[in-house]
Amino acid sequence: MLGLTLSEPVWLLFLGGLGVGTWRAFHQRLEWRALLPVLLWFLLPFAYVLLRRPPMYDGYRHFLFILPPVFVLIAIALQALFERLRRPWARGLLLGSVLLPGLIALVSLHPYQYTYYNAFTGGTGGAFRQYETDYWLTCYRELMGELNQSAPAGSTLFVHRQPSIAASYAAPGLIIRQFDPDDDQTFPGSLLLLTTRADTDLLNYPEAPELLSVGRDGAVFCVVRRVP
Repeated sequence: MLGLTLSEPVWLLFLGGLGVGTWRAFHQRLEWRALLPVLLWFLLPFAYVLLRRPPMYDGYRHFLFILPPVFVLIAIALQALFERLRRPWARGLLLGSVLLPGLIALVSLHPYQYTYYNAFTGGTGGAFRQYETDYWLTCYRELMGELNQSAPAGSTLFVHRQPSIAASYAAPGLIIRQFDPDDDQTFPGSLLLLTTRADTDLLNYPEAPELLSVGRDGAVFCVVRRVP
């Protein structure tokens, strides 16, 4: 997950920074007492996850605190490169090439940047149905905004996950109800909001007409269907 959800230059620069930092510490150009805590900050939690395999879900969001030392080592690598690149245009070109993959994703995925996957998975579209994408259901805001404009007043919308979130964006007159696959109370003509998380949309009324969907870069996050 660390390799797939950070932009492509990150780990190359991380390894470069690790090499430069180690070389400088060995040659006493960098205080090893300053480098060691940074390395342990990353390595100890990383080893703990691999060895103890604690419960994890929604990517590695419970371990985001291990990322700062990664970027400290990246900074060491960039500093070493800047020392070799004397001309401002060369430094600018280097920075641009490092930042470009992330900047493209920031624009193309807006406002779902946290669903980012890099080119090693084929982007967010390539990760679709293979890895978690919009697990916080942020697609509800955009989807409900579109539904509010098209659904007649008095329509009933059944929501499988977190109907309270959908209700907070619903227009007056739109009735929000919980959808329980084991106690299906939908009726012909009612609307059904499903997420693609855990392939929920493939398990419930997959043949029903799709009215709306929200996604980015080939990945679909949530859909609204009309119950036949």
